[in-house]
Amino acid sequence: MDNNCKEFVYKNEIIHIAGLPDRFSKFFGIKRDENKIKEFLKNTPSIFISHQPKDYKIALESNTNLFLCGHTHGGQIYPFHYLVRLVQPFLAGIFYRKDTAIYVNKGLGTWGIKHRYKADAEITIVKLITKIVE
Repeated sequence: MDNNCKEFVYKNEIIHIAGLPDRFSKFFGIKRDENKIKEFLKNTPSIFISHQPKDYKIALESNTNLFLCGHTHGGQIYPFHYLVRLVQPFLAGIFYRKDTAIYVNKGLGTWGIKHRYKADAEITIVKLITKIVE
């Protein structure tokens, strides 16, 4: 979903979904268009997908409802998660900032060595529900 923006209808409501390539994508000839993503998502029901948790600020600036990312592998090998936490704002799980839900998936793969310790692999199923406002 590199720099792509789409609309879909869920329970009669238009939801915007957008994806941004990884911060290292420039080394593969892929540019990041943060402004395009911010404008598309701004103040609409929206889902933002990005590779790294570091992009959560874009989600907050555009008032995105749900930010999905990965990259950290949940730290992959204990106790190295402490080092990962120094460079990533979130390691794994769900977090809330302003009105944005941030979910960091630990993923299935590994980086470097093919081993995990105290960072189980995961597949996440996201279920959209409607919010009742009275």
